[in-house]
Amino acid sequence: MATLGEEVGLRQVRKDELDALKQRLARHLPHSLALQLLSSWGRRRVTLQPSHIRNLWLYQLKAPTMLNAKLPQMYHVTRLRKEDASAVWTNWEFNTFDSMENVRNDIIHFPSVGIRERGPEDGVGSLQQEAEEILVSWIRTYKFGLMGTTFTLPQHRRQGLAGAATMALANQLLQEGLPAFVFIEDSNTASVQLHEKLGFERQIAVNAVKLLFHEATDQDYLDVMRRNLP
Repeated sequence: MATLGEEVGLRQVRKDELDALKQRLARHLPHSLALQLLSSWGRRRVTLQPSHIRNLWLYQLKAPTMLNAKLPQMYHVTRLRKEDASAVWTNWEFNTFDSMENVRNDIIHFPSVGIRERGPEDGVGSLQQEAEEILVSWIRTYKFGLMGTTFTLPQHRRQGLAGAATMALANQLLQEGLPAFVFIEDSNTASVQLHEKLGFERQIAVNAVKLLFHEATDQDYLDVMRRNLP
């Protein structure tokens, strides 16, 4: 069994990618993560989308943590793969804020965790076994540094998978010298309780908004997001 929060064999992100992420965080936290994106728009007129305003809290884990809970034997902790982008984006409640292309890019370039249900015992370690494993829970790092898009398939919930994924990623970020933080809506009591149980502490209020160019479309918004790929 895997211990919650233990170090796992996750993808080692290139040093230049980590350095770039640290620089972005130094410039824009804790004041506004939107500044980096807005700076690329120059003087173009933008409009606020009232239906895309989210009132959030920033929760942060300040030190690596080990929990004693164990994962059931049929699961193991891995990293996300680029082919997982479709599942991650499709199951994300707020996927209108970003494109599948951006999600795939974040998975490729930044730390992430995917918990998979093990395939058949035959051919352990084979490519066939890897293909037969089922991604059941995950969390990723956005290009702006926060952890998110946390999700567990309904039939695999109440087994500690979200907590295991969150702690594995948080500990990896902290070991790399990066902050481990998430945004949570105040009304999401289940997520608040989970993260407080894991040791995350409430820090500051955050307002997440979606801005569009004046007389622009959602596609224009996504085009700007793509131009901000690392």
